Amino acid sequence: MRADEQSGPPANESVSADTRQTRSFPDYVTGDECLFCHRRQIGPTWQSNPHQRTVRRATPDDHAVRALRNRTGDSADFLMGSKRLIRFLRRSRQYGKLDLLTAVYRPPGAHGRLESVQNRRWDSEKFAAQCAGCHTTAVDSQTGAFAATGLDCFVCHGDVDLAHTNDTRHIFLSQTRREPRPVVSVCGQCHLRGGKSRRTGRPWPDTFLPGEELSADFEVDFSDAAIAALHPMDRHIFLNARAVLIDGDETTTCLSCHEVHAADSAKHESLNDGALCAVCHRADSGGGDLRESLLPDNVLEEHSEICEY
Repeated sequence: MRADEQSGPPANESVSADTRQTRSFPDYVTGDECLFCHRRQIGPTWQSNPHQRTVRRATPDDHAVRALRNRTGDSADFLMGSKRLIRFLRRSRQYGKLDLLTAVYRPPGAHGRLESVQNRRWDSEKFAAQCAGCHTTAVDSQTGAFAATGLDCFVCHGDVDLAHTNDTRHIFLSQTRREPRPVVSVCGQCHLRGGKSRRTGRPWPDTFLPGEELSADFEVDFSDAAIAALHPMDRHIFLNARAVLIDGDETTTCLSCHEVHAADSAKHESLNDGALCAVCHRADSGGGDLRESLLPDNVLEEHSEICEY
């Protein structure tokens, strides 16, 4: 998408947010271009990665698509969601936007069920107002139009300096550039559910670029009362983000536990016990297999007013 080789910020230097009032997203190197070099280590699993599949193409043999077609005769171009709720999307008449069907599909698989079928309709505004910022790439917060479905490399790694091929300090979240504040800010732009942009009121930061201070535009309630009211899966994210962004405790970040490209959290089993662990694990488990110490599924199940599940 970009032909020039514009220099990025030096390693360990954050991008200034002072000019964000009037700017739009820059031209950026797309994921297809990234995979030309990263095809061996990233390419084999990227198509199935949850970040790539935040909005995915609907296929005729998908259980949700089949159920929708058989019961209503409707079709969808894209799907959103997987384990708890699946939403149907179609291309909008408005450029760069999607319509959201009010009917939903609740998994699992072939045993799932369609809901809200009666009086269903295609909503042309809701996806742009509530979903696009965390399910697509390079969203214009004013119009809701976006550049690509799913999350492209740009969302986490930013406007990459092509010099990173010789020095990976030129790219955010590389193995040599994982400063705690930028890491938590990048993940928090979507995973701090319940925050909102001061400028737009949307539930995602306005024109956020990796390396910026998330708090420049994104307002999050980190109070004890607000965090205590969250479900555990959200609570542990808020506690970790508060520790890094507010308290300056940079001991643990999202990448301490989660391998994003591998889509697993196996690393967290090697961490020392701490207050953050007790959000999801019983403190009296006596060690051993962490999976055996997990709180019941009904306690850990994710819920979000923003995502409506």
